[in-house]
Amino acid sequence: MLLGVVGLVYVAPLGRPGFLATQMGVLPLLRVLGRPLPPTTPVAADAAWVYGLARGLMRLGFSPGQALELLLVVAILLGGAGVAALAWQAWGWAPGVLAGALFFALPAHISARFIRGVPGEIWFWAVVVWAAWGASGLRRWQRLIGAMLAAFALITWPTTTAVALPLLVLVGGGKRWSHVHRVQGVLGWIGAVLVLVILRWRSAAPASALFPFQLFSAAWPEPEAWVRGGSYQVGAVPLLGALVVLAQRWSADRLRERLSSVELGWAAALGLLAWAVVPWAPVTRAASAVGGHAFLVLLASVVLTLVAAQLPRLQPALAEWAWLSLLVALVAWSGYSLLTPPALPDVPLGAEMASFEVPDGGPALLLLGVEGEGQAVAGQVVRVKAYWQLLQPVSKDYTAFVHVVAPDGSLVAQGDRLLLAGERPTSGWGVGEVVVQSYEIALPAEAPPGPYTLRLGVYLAETLERLPRTGGGDALEVPL
Repeated sequence: MLLGVVGLVYVAPLGRPGFLATQMGVLPLLRVLGRPLPPTTPVAADAAWVYGLARGLMRLGFSPGQALELLLVVAILLGGAGVAALAWQAWGWAPGVLAGALFFALPAHISARFIRGVPGEIWFWAVVVWAAWGASGLRRWQRLIGAMLAAFALITWPTTTAVALPLLVLVGGGKRWSHVHRVQGVLGWIGAVLVLVILRWRSAAPASALFPFQLFSAAWPEPEAWVRGGSYQVGAVPLLGALVVLAQRWSADRLRERLSSVELGWAAALGLLAWAVVPWAPVTRAASAVGGHAFLVLLASVVLTLVAAQLPRLQPALAEWAWLSLLVALVAWSGYSLLTPPALPDVPLGAEMASFEVPDGGPALLLLGVEGEGQAVAGQVVRVKAYWQLLQPVSKDYTAFVHVVAPDGSLVAQGDRLLLAGERPTSGWGVGEVVVQSYEIALPAEAPPGPYTLRLGVYLAETLERLPRTGGGDALEVPL
């Protein structure tokens, strides 16, 4: 019950009106609706079956956003319950409750839920922790469930599963993993990761390494600029808890078995974090090959969570209900201030969309939809709202053109404006940010009779060069 309350606190932002504003923007909603996406849409670690489930929920009366958010709630709660079950099985009920609470409050996992916003990534952790629970079990039926979940995870997320699942089993395996088995498992896991890196080396692009301070910094983006940043913070509570467990273990002679889950967990976590911060191109390429820096930090955080959860095992007094409740309350409070994600504006996801490509960079700006108000007749003012989303960072400040065109193709009126999110031009937008821009276009009294067509596109004011539209042309045309 205590763990359930913590879980509900950490899924509460998904109950707010509107779909969460993440670095994915409205792309998950478009996938649920089956709309074609730009070819370089960032959907790494995603899973198509999640959107299939969302479409099934839509048949029951849910909107696309409600269906996706319900599935995210289920995935988050399953992930926390899976970590709790893994620790409970290995060390008892008190470590299990503490592990589940720590998992809910991990800053790196909150960032995955509410900043990166890839539904498949959230479901990955829900599946892989239960696969580890099954693989660590002593009962045949449990190992069968673990094998089926592991096979499903390997099919859906082959690279990240191959890295995370063996490590979670080794650290959280409990009594099933003796010293000899753990040594053999570590060597096998290292060899498998090396083979995986070699196989994926050519397709992986080197990325910028993290700065070490990012692993400990509590700085998060402001709510109005939430999707412009993210967090790679390991989390002070699991880190300090794991340090206390390590110190307690080495002061307890009776628990000094060789290569325990405590030492292994610490070694693995430090190795994963070092992998994320080493600024050497071969290392960053290898990090990209196994899932990226965010995945490495989150996996290290989960491993430290399993180590820190052993505190009631080493200090039996902490397994008493009063002390355990206090620990769980401290954990819940540690991440509570991070639960402030904003929601997307209401976007008309109509049939008319267009993406525009930057030179040598692929699709960068997505025009999600257009709404018009007023009568499109000569002498009147037409009010237009255009909804834009940034697909990838851009270094230049682009201008949108909105042209009203007569039936013969002649220009009737126009309303060009620099694309702005508040006072920020496109070079200051965050990936996934959705911006609404309004235009008022006065049609001249001498304009030829309609019907008129609205033509929208993007250009660079310094050169007047238009960005090409994906699929051909340089503008989206919408009848007024």
